[in-house]
Amino acid sequence: MPARACSRSRWASRRSCSSSRCSSSTASTRCRPPSPSAGGIAAIIVLLLASRMTGSRAGVGFGWLLQAAILATGFIEPFMVVVGLVFLALWVFCFVKGGQLDRQNAARRAALGED
Repeated sequence: MPARACSRSRWASRRSCSSSRCSSSTASTRCRPPSPSAGGIAAIIVLLLASRMTGSRAGVGFGWLLQAAILATGFIEPFMVVVGLVFLALWVFCFVKGGQLDRQNAARRAALGED
């Protein structure tokens, strides 16, 4: 089955779509929108990899970059600003509390003479 030109929609460009992305009907040929699950799955994989990297300075910087990317998705979906702000607050809280715990543990080790 040859590829057909897709009808103009918000997903279709001026070029024709491949036959796997178009569904033909008797009335017209329409393109399916891109699958949002592919982007979601890729985001999950990147976020999981980033969570394993937070022990290094590069990993922390990458985490801040991902926080900015999550906030930037608010331009696409406005509710993502709320989600991004919640995750940003959790990220900052973890760094503040983690620093406090590190200082407390260092003081405890120094008092016991373990270092």
